[in-house]
Amino acid sequence: MPEQNLTLLIPMYNKSKYIERMVKSLSEQTYIDRTKIIVTDDCSTDDSLDVLKKFAGEFHIPMGVKLNRKNLGLSLTIRNMYRMIQTPFWAVLDPDDYYVDPQRLERAVKFLEDHPDHSMHGCNFVREFEDGHREQAFPDVAKNYSSDNLTNMPFFQTSSGTFRNFWTHDLLLELERTAGKSRYHFTQGDSFRNFCAINSGKAYLDNFVGSVYTMGSGIWDTMSPLEKNLMNMVTSYQLFELARDFFHNPINANFEIQMAHNLYLQNAELIRRMMCEHVEDLFHGSNYFKTLVKVPNGDFEDVLKVMLDYSKRFKELGFGNQK
Repeated sequence: MPEQNLTLLIPMYNKSKYIERMVKSLSEQTYIDRTKIIVTDDCSTDDSLDVLKKFAGEFHIPMGVKLNRKNLGLSLTIRNMYRMIQTPFWAVLDPDDYYVDPQRLERAVKFLEDHPDHSMHGCNFVREFEDGHREQAFPDVAKNYSSDNLTNMPFFQTSSGTFRNFWTHDLLLELERTAGKSRYHFTQGDSFRNFCAINSGKAYLDNFVGSVYTMGSGIWDTMSPLEKNLMNMVTSYQLFELARDFFHNPINANFEIQMAHNLYLQNAELIRRMMCEHVEDLFHGSNYFKTLVKVPNGDFEDVLKVMLDYSKRFKELGFGNQK
């Protein structure tokens, strides 16, 4: 059997209806015999694990399966999986996404092997909605190109990115420290993976459609607009600190803090409108806003506390008086 050169991480969390097509797409990959597949089931409450084992057997795909003893959440689960990577290259595939080009993985690894100054290869991908319609992320006419910072880096979704193994011991420790600073965990997501990649080398857009991203079924798609903005604000601020203090990259640090501040202003305007439109409800308590905003593990007062905290942070960084 050929030496395994790529690790594919699959975090499992109640996605049984999608698993057959995901496993089938893996069986069609030309690089699958050189890929080590690691699955971690985060206490799925449906039959995801049984379904996975069934189709892995039918398609003859060997997988290492780890079971969390208790539900850890996606953020901690994927952080633990990063520590299992022992190959030069790695990728992540959510069970509700799948590959559509048989050379999706091989093409990525071959590029990274031939270009040691790059830490990430990203392909084009398709967003597939619940009503059946599809949207391609990048137009066919988009040119292939490399980026060495965040200012012109394309966004790569989970199924479209492949990485050189940049996980040093110090970076993994910093990851844990950063994740413990806020209940708004971002460390499982594409933004963090892409961020670490671009701070470790160049990122390359290879414009072929290699994968499909299923819209509407994931954690991100079910969030309210304000919750997404709040999460993005906290994420960008923490990435700013990582770029400044760990990677010592002023270009990416400036990009992230500007992004965080713009999101802060957007959130402030959203909250102002909500208060103006529903002032009577505000006088009677925050239950209305709790159901409207759907903030995780909290209610509308939590949103205001977070906004006040970041108002002070931006002021200390010289962004002027925050409202």
